[in-house]
Amino acid sequence: MCFAYPIPLDQSAHTLFDQLGKHEDDGAPAWLDFCMLGGFVYLDAARKFIRGNALSVSSIARSAAEKEEGKGQRLELVGPFPAPKDTAKWLLAEGRLLPHTYGAWVKDFSTFAFANPLEQLGGRALPRGLVRSLGTFIYANARGDSYYYRLCPVQTTADKKKQLLKEAVQTLNFRYANARFYWRLITYPQRAATSKSTHASSNNRLNWLLSWDRRALFWVGVIFIGMSAATAYVEELQEAGLATPDPTLTAAATPTMAAKVLSMLSHLLAVMYRLCTPSFWRSWRVEISYSICKLLFSLSAFPFLPLMVGAINKIVTHADPTAYNRQGVLTKIDRNGLSAYLRFLRHDVLESRRFRTELEEDFTPEERAKLHKALEDGEKVLADAWKRRRTMFEVTQKAKVKTIEIVQSVITKKRASAALYRQTFPDQILVDQYKHDRDQRRNAEKIRALERVKSKKQAQKNGKGGKGAPGKGEGQKGGKQV
Repeated sequence: MCFAYPIPLDQSAHTLFDQLGKHEDDGAPAWLDFCMLGGFVYLDAARKFIRGNALSVSSIARSAAEKEEGKGQRLELVGPFPAPKDTAKWLLAEGRLLPHTYGAWVKDFSTFAFANPLEQLGGRALPRGLVRSLGTFIYANARGDSYYYRLCPVQTTADKKKQLLKEAVQTLNFRYANARFYWRLITYPQRAATSKSTHASSNNRLNWLLSWDRRALFWVGVIFIGMSAATAYVEELQEAGLATPDPTLTAAATPTMAAKVLSMLSHLLAVMYRLCTPSFWRSWRVEISYSICKLLFSLSAFPFLPLMVGAINKIVTHADPTAYNRQGVLTKIDRNGLSAYLRFLRHDVLESRRFRTELEEDFTPEERAKLHKALEDGEKVLADAWKRRRTMFEVTQKAKVKTIEIVQSVITKKRASAALYRQTFPDQILVDQYKHDRDQRRNAEKIRALERVKSKKQAQKNGKGGKGAPGKGEGQKGGKQV
């Protein structure tokens, strides 16, 4: 495969090119597009022409007859997309930037290059939208700026609609699969309790609690929907001016049954429309209704209150207490944070690619083995502490303090780089910064206090000197008179 550019375009070709761009509904022959813009040429081992794909100025794709004959397809450039600043420099250093043959038609760009969809330019992968294309043209100017142009097949309006419909269907299927997964996840306890393959529902102690919770949620939801509908109905009557009856109306002015039915239907439709508007659900009346329903649902959880007692919980559930991390993964209970610190020490410090070279070059094998041994001992202590939950808190606390002391004895501020020390001891960095700022404030206060004392003494000294000088002058003057 190779890419062929056309000969430089003259003025007459520019005029023809502009006319074809204006009348793109009629389309242009593929060979004319190839001669004017260029395209891809596919040759066999004997350099015999197989097929060609031409860049096109028309938005009309090739006809069905051209597809059946195998004459290739028309392509278009979609862009521009700004490229990183060092892209042009890297392509120039690799010798891939070449002058284009478009002449004066492309005034701003002077050189170009072609990149495959999965190629990495300067060690940087192309954006996701460019990876999905057939290739990418990079055009650069004299200032060093470069831009991407995606190479894509020309699609008709029907093809674009089919593509959009296909993407919409895929999105809906994905959301349906997610909703179904979360629904099965939420309803798993109830399904497991009523399943005949595991245990009978009568032998499950928590089955009635789960049924109670599900029914409470259902009825609280019904109450919330009813309160919201009543709120929408009242607001509709207030806007229509029918919230308070008019006492001036007489019996003769009473509407008929048909008028009442039509008015009721119109109000019902207005209420349904109001319930479908997002602004209604943000009103203060709906927020108050939601708070009341939350309170009711919280009060409905009183059957679960005895389970808050540890002994009763153990007898009823026969389950050990567990916890979860930030990713929502079920883990063992660790109130001192030993497991989190050991995970941080392993993945973010000892096994991090960022500090692997520094740890191997600046620290001895004995020191690295000391760090890994402290990590393994902490994990072993954590696994044993899980079996003895009565002393777990004290044991994990001591293990965490011991592990931190070992790490502090190996990774010190003098030996480690600033990045490694900051990564290993982020809390210590904050403490040191706080102490440094506190000492600076104290020193500044001491200096200001000394300056105040000094200025006060200077003022007192100047005041005493001013009072004594005139007396001395008077004595001298009196002496001269005598």
